Amino acid sequence: MGCGGSKEKKKKEAPTPKEKSVQKQPTPKASTKDAKESTVKEEVERDTAAGAAEPEEEAVAEEVTDHKGERQAAIEEERAKQLNQFSSCTVTDGEVTALFANGSVYRIIKDGKWYLYNDTQNYEAHVDYRFAPGSDVAASVGWMTILEHTDDGWTRASAVVYPLQTQPFVFGKFTEFKSSINLVPLSDAFRAKDAAPAIAVANKETEAVRQVADGEEDEEAILRKCLDSNTPFVDLHFPPTEMFARPEVDVRHFPLIAVQRPSQYLPADKQQDEDVVRGTVIPQSLEHGHLGDSWLTSSAAVIAEDEVAVKAIFSHCAPEEKKIGAYRVTVSKQGWWRSLIVDNYLPTVSKKPLFARLYDDPCDIWVSLFQKAYAKLHGSYASITGGDGLQLLQDFTGAPSYRFDKEWEEAVKDAEKAEAFTAKLTGYSEKQYLVVLNTPGHDSTSYLGARYADDYESFKSKYEKVGLRLGCTYYVDAIEGSGNTCYFKIRNPWESSTKLVGHWEDADADEVIKEACEKAAKDNFIWVSWNQAADFFDGGGVVYFQKHSKPVDYRVKGTFAGTYPSAVLEITVTEPVTATLVLSQPDKRGASATDHFVRYAPILLSVARRTDDGRQRVDKNSGWDVENPSAEYNFVVARDVALTYTFTPENGPYYVVPRIHRTGVAEGYDRPYTVGVIAESPLDGKASIHVKQIEEDSRVFKNIITFDASGATDVEAEIQIHRAFEDATDFTGSAVLSNSTPPAQKPESEAASSGGVSHDDAEGEQKEEADERVSQEEERDVKDGQPSSADEPVSVEAAQPEETKLSSVKEDSVVQESEARAESEAPEHQEAAVEKSHEGAGQFDNLKIKDSDEDSDENREL
Repeated sequence: MGCGGSKEKKKKEAPTPKEKSVQKQPTPKASTKDAKESTVKEEVERDTAAGAAEPEEEAVAEEVTDHKGERQAAIEEERAKQLNQFSSCTVTDGEVTALFANGSVYRIIKDGKWYLYNDTQNYEAHVDYRFAPGSDVAASVGWMTILEHTDDGWTRASAVVYPLQTQPFVFGKFTEFKSSINLVPLSDAFRAKDAAPAIAVANKETEAVRQVADGEEDEEAILRKCLDSNTPFVDLHFPPTEMFARPEVDVRHFPLIAVQRPSQYLPADKQQDEDVVRGTVIPQSLEHGHLGDSWLTSSAAVIAEDEVAVKAIFSHCAPEEKKIGAYRVTVSKQGWWRSLIVDNYLPTVSKKPLFARLYDDPCDIWVSLFQKAYAKLHGSYASITGGDGLQLLQDFTGAPSYRFDKEWEEAVKDAEKAEAFTAKLTGYSEKQYLVVLNTPGHDSTSYLGARYADDYESFKSKYEKVGLRLGCTYYVDAIEGSGNTCYFKIRNPWESSTKLVGHWEDADADEVIKEACEKAAKDNFIWVSWNQAADFFDGGGVVYFQKHSKPVDYRVKGTFAGTYPSAVLEITVTEPVTATLVLSQPDKRGASATDHFVRYAPILLSVARRTDDGRQRVDKNSGWDVENPSAEYNFVVARDVALTYTFTPENGPYYVVPRIHRTGVAEGYDRPYTVGVIAESPLDGKASIHVKQIEEDSRVFKNIITFDASGATDVEAEIQIHRAFEDATDFTGSAVLSNSTPPAQKPESEAASSGGVSHDDAEGEQKEEADERVSQEEERDVKDGQPSSADEPVSVEAAQPEETKLSSVKEDSVVQESEARAESEAPEHQEAAVEKSHEGAGQFDNLKIKDSDEDSDENREL
């Protein structure tokens, strides 16, 4: 049975396609006249005011806008065509009829001949026509059509049309006909025929590189040998025929798929044009492809909002390396920047890229390599079929992120919370952070998914009507207002600009909002009210990365021996410095069930400042919200934790202390970590950062907020300094940054106002332990929003769980029980096991730390 079918009846002549009506342009809803004055109106005024800029600036801006607009217009024109999204149909100027509502298969009549064209990559079209008695049906020799005359006088014509093939079908005179067209998964026979020649070439080139490598395993050394010998580069660490899935690790498996370089699948006249970021970068050009990782490709479209960020990712590609098929992709893994080398072998079907690609330029392969590099980073393409877009955005920007799904849902249910929450989102927008919203996946358990738990077709239809895709991340360009008068300006790069406003049209909207919508639609933006957004998006997040920014990262590697960190940071500044501090542990994506890091440990990052008596006092700790660190000890089960902090000269030196909860310690495994300082600009001359080691029995590791760091010693560690568009500088030492100017001493008169306590005062305070919490990060794990059970390459039945709503940990025994249970699961499913074991856990319970008797007389401060 096919996954879909088309039936058609016609008398006398074949039909001509009907023109599709153009929908009316849309408008989001405005609740009151005040919304007009305080929200969207400002956006319209800014658009108008842009024309009053200085003449030179205006000319530059206009040139960029026109260039992007021209590319977008060309894409929309191509997508508006009835067929030929891959430019593969070989018949032009014929009479075209779509045989399915969404296209896919077409009948073309030209010069009395019928042709069939399959505009898919993942299906065979099994076509069956029956012509009534009196018809004169014929097919030429060499055509693949099978003709059969039945006993009832009808003539049957059938054929199988393979992906992207145009096939002559029949000619003659017809009175009446019936048709049946079924799309079925690609057969093994077709896959073998399509893939075998390409795989043979790939294997031959792989073996040639092995010969050149001569036992060498270092990627850089192998690449140099290929350059010296002019040998086409093949990535021996991610071989083309072994990159899809790891049999012993991945749950998902793939059928036979061809792998080709662009020089093998591009037309001869375009083979020399292969490159990355060939022209203006726009998100509208990205196509998801058929891997089933729309979470990744939609996040790539978010990065494509900033051309500078995309160019930075590929800034280390060298012309001589590209000539032999080697490219470099800059990405952060476990908080450490690296230039990842990949070859340009890509999965194909019928000589077209099968996975992520650019719609309008087959020669520009940046998004294909972006996807491939992320697959290599985690072991296989199978390992990236489900995931959290915020983590990917963090990996390519280096900036921490914050998921607000829980706050979003609470705001949907509570108007007072909505007012405060939307005001918070507006603040993110004003700071120009990357804000994204998510549509639920096809098996979502969020409040939106629960509404349609038993009616997936209605769920899917709801989103199709407004042009949104399930399981995708959408970029928010601006947020205005709060509460019911809050509006989101959202980019939908995969819907025609002529349809966008009609999808969201509201008769009650005022003229200002209508004007804003019409202006925004030309760039694929929509203005959506809070109520509308809550009805289609189930959450989102913020990445603390400002568009067009070029932050500087200072990173240090360490390990936890038990709960003891091998490296802490000592920081002094000569002027107030605001920075983001990040603690990262190994990413579990792609891990096997036997890897220690298949489970995240509860981690925390503390910042301590000097008190007037020379001791250190823990001032802030990382928590859920990067911009609002807490004095509480909240260990979070997450890949990364972070906080924003302002250092001042008078309170230095500061100590940045990585922490791990005892329940995250695995016997025989010293968990590695990376601690980082991210600044908007270089800190040279402003700060001194040194790597130190604090005594293992220090009070800071017992959750006592004052401790003595006078015995801290210098320790050597791996250090990295990274600036956008530059090679990361890696070295070993104890000085990350040195500053010869000593920090200002804090006047005694400021001790009380700065929160410091004297030793004498401390002795008189209540002796009490600091409370700690262990909680788990809310993490989305979204599968492709458009599953197809009949399409094997798109099938996500073995992919990771769609999303994980992680609850709090109540007791150590619960943590250990859930981890033991998860150990027996495949890594793709282990978070689901954790979630199940914590069902009904409720709010966080404090976990008391009980120290040894020798500390019983020490001061325990809250």
